[in-house]
Amino acid sequence: MGSVFMIYLRILGWAGMDQTLRQTTIRFGPWLTGGLSLMLVTGILMVIGEPVRELVTFSFWLKMFLVAVSTLIAAAFQITLRKHEQLWEETLVNRKSIKGLAIATFLIWVCIIILGRLIAYDHVWGPWSPATKA
Repeated sequence: MGSVFMIYLRILGWAGMDQTLRQTTIRFGPWLTGGLSLMLVTGILMVIGEPVRELVTFSFWLKMFLVAVSTLIAAAFQITLRKHEQLWEETLVNRKSIKGLAIATFLIWVCIIILGRLIAYDHVWGPWSPATKA
């Protein structure tokens, strides 16, 4: 979460302005990749440990959807940044749509954390949760 936060703070122009966006991404990108990998491994172990609790909850499936969306956004960002580094520095970082996407993606990561905690309390979703029907 910290690496995501630092990259998005740089996109928003609130921190790290002494470095280019590419330098910031090179610095924090490996931490982001490592964190995603660790999250994948521990998530698989949790599903193996308690498959019924995990696989029949609305929170789990919503979290997995948001993880997939945020991973695709991060991958698309990395690819376009590598191809068009100068364009990002000159124009794209200053667009409101890019800044809005950075804020939205950060909020998605906050939701992922909250949903991870809600898996144990899936009854809060009421009729949306398949766990209440099982």
